Amino acid sequence: MTLVRADEPGREMVKVGRRDGASRIWICDGKMPKGQTVGLHRHGGDEIFHVRKGTVRFHVDGKNIDVGAGHYVVVPPYTEHGFKILTDDAEMQFVGEIEMGEWVTVIEPKGQ
Repeated sequence: MTLVRADEPGREMVKVGRRDGASRIWICDGKMPKGQTVGLHRHGGDEIFHVRKGTVRFHVDGKNIDVGAGHYVVVPPYTEHGFKILTDDAEMQFVGEIEMGEWVTVIEPKGQ
């Protein structure tokens, strides 16, 4: 067992991961400015987003949904996804699989 202090130096983004003895999952926290995006991509592991504050627009499997504080977005393996921060005060927690494979950027046939 490893006890982790989330506020210790060096844990600003990745809160728990392999260095703590985790073999299958990692947890990250993020405070992001309005307008920041993570482009469409996919990978081979589950990923869960917990919107803790603000509003985030998720694009998952061809659909957009605006998600507010207190909600989770669950993205299964190999599902195209990305997000855009809609408010200045957005905070999220991410949970994913260690070694979930490559992050594959999705590029449409016309190059966008």
